[in-house]
Amino acid sequence: MKSSTSRRAEQGGVLPVLLVLALLLAGGAYNYWRNLKAEPPRPYQHYADAEIHQLIAAYEGDIGRLAERVPAARLPQPGRGSSGALIGERVADFEAAQRRGEAHREAVGVLAGQEGVLRQLRKEREFRAGGPMGIHMRRLTTI
Repeated sequence: MKSSTSRRAEQGGVLPVLLVLALLLAGGAYNYWRNLKAEPPRPYQHYADAEIHQLIAAYEGDIGRLAERVPAARLPQPGRGSSGALIGERVADFEAAQRRGEAHREAVGVLAGQEGVLRQLRKEREFRAGGPMGIHMRRLTTI
């Protein structure tokens, strides 16, 4: 039979381990909660992974088509060779240049909006890359 001192020694060895374990658990819970609150809003968090991949493919196609149209909006209209001698011709040239500039700004604005959405979708895909367990571990271990 073991003596009472050896039982106390065994119990004394377990207590610090349990205390360290409790501290790690409390620290991990605090860190998880802090990281969860610090995450930026994710507008696509409720979408399924397949839908995210479909949206990314669709936006990449749209951006490719829009990017081809944007430089064309900036080019001057061919075949218009005015001398610029008359005020009416200058006004017409200015109005045409202004219309081309507005069309270009609008096309660039639409393209920038599409690229912003695509960036958010890619961030969501990267966030989910580790799976649900990876998300929880990142929240738990990120300091």
